[in-house]
Amino acid sequence: MKTLQDRAKDTSILIAAHRGASKAAPENTIAAFKEAIKIGVDMIEIDVQFTKDGEIIVYHNDDIEFENKTVKIAELSYKQIANYEITGTFADKKFNEKIPTFKEVLALSKDNVYIVIEIKPFLTQDRAKDNLKNLCELILENDLQKYVILISFDLDNLIFIKKNYSELFTAAVYFPNSGILPSQYAAKTQCDAFICNITELDEKKNTDALENNIFIGLYGVDSEDALEKALKYDVKVIGSNIPDKMISYLQRLK
Repeated sequence: MKTLQDRAKDTSILIAAHRGASKAAPENTIAAFKEAIKIGVDMIEIDVQFTKDGEIIVYHNDDIEFENKTVKIAELSYKQIANYEITGTFADKKFNEKIPTFKEVLALSKDNVYIVIEIKPFLTQDRAKDNLKNLCELILENDLQKYVILISFDLDNLIFIKKNYSELFTAAVYFPNSGILPSQYAAKTQCDAFICNITELDEKKNTDALENNIFIGLYGVDSEDALEKALKYDVKVIGSNIPDKMISYLQRLK
């Protein structure tokens, strides 16, 4: 598999499955990631949280229903939530999944797909720096630094990563309606890419990113009209909740 740097030089657009194939299986589960790989996506997008004892898990929310009450994941050990069940029925198929660890997702994705890792906690939270160090070092230990990109709304997370692990790729996620340009994010965080919703991309942001050699990624591309809009710009990654349809749309437009 080519490195992300090499793929960035290609003209082809990368399709990212938002939280895995979340229309075919419960989001952020091994089943969703396996389905995404099966349909041929280039990337999977995952969310990471950290338990009280430092385990890195793949889960979107920072809290969970535990013993009939809502509890912060950061207040629970991994052992306490290891058997938590994520259920759902998709296309008449019933799922009963566990919350995957980041290590499990790394093992599944290696040599198969790139990973977009959204860091949900902010750096100001308790133990955040140690948790972020563990995440980055796990990526390096598995020699995956050229195949993953770390993204966050929290610019302090990105600054911390680049300061301590400059070899890792990072992307700033545009804060809605902020008016911040890609080059301004890059100046502050040294990020390699800029991510925003398809509804927020315009010519000004596109030109700014292009002139400053910053790659653009989009999320929320969930229709053919949205894809056609995205293709008018210099976009490198398209994130979608219906990646199988995006792949079909792209093939038809070629």
